[in-house]
Amino acid sequence: MDIKREFRRWQLACNALSNNEYQQALGAFSACQSSAKLHFNMGMIHAILGQYRHALDEFAKAVELDPYFSIGYFQAGVCHFLMNNFVKARACFDKAYNCLRGNKMINYGQLGLDFMLYACEVLYNRGVCHLYLRNEIGGMMDFFEAQQLKINRQHDLIDDAIQTRSKKMGIYSVPPGVIFQLTDCQRQIIDGSSDLTTTFYKMCYKAAQKVALATSAAK
Repeated sequence: MDIKREFRRWQLACNALSNNEYQQALGAFSACQSSAKLHFNMGMIHAILGQYRHALDEFAKAVELDPYFSIGYFQAGVCHFLMNNFVKARACFDKAYNCLRGNKMINYGQLGLDFMLYACEVLYNRGVCHLYLRNEIGGMMDFFEAQQLKINRQHDLIDDAIQTRSKKMGIYSVPPGVIFQLTDCQRQIIDGSSDLTTTFYKMCYKAAQKVALATSAAK
């Protein structure tokens, strides 16, 4: 596989999406090598078009390739919710929460996605599903747990949900158009300012520095 050609196709797809050329974006992504990030991106585009079943197919492929791909389960839950499939939505949010493995958040920025997935948002979404399924106790339990994990002011919605016990407040989601872009290292490879060998050694050096710092701190 020509890695530069692969990255160029990815960039073309991202550019097409930025210009609202959705079919062109899907076509460019479909020519790229299969990966969890690829299918997530295609799922997000289908969701923008209101093609939720197609989006769910892509998210399913994403989590099949990466069973710990929390963001994939999360957005699948959003699609099911928008289709009023609250049982399936709840199950997806449950899987997304379990994939967080006790972390309060996952920052996908280093992987090219400008989004942070918060545990409190996943729990809130699951709680809303419980309310739609007439399980008020389950919903309130999720809201209270989510309240303990709040990070910033955008999570004040959780407090409102507890006070009103309303299921009509909407849910958290990755914003439309936010997808996995190329990372800085990948862009450098396209521009010719870096090659694969140099990038590999830079990554190894950074990893070694982190290990050294962790070892020093442990002493």
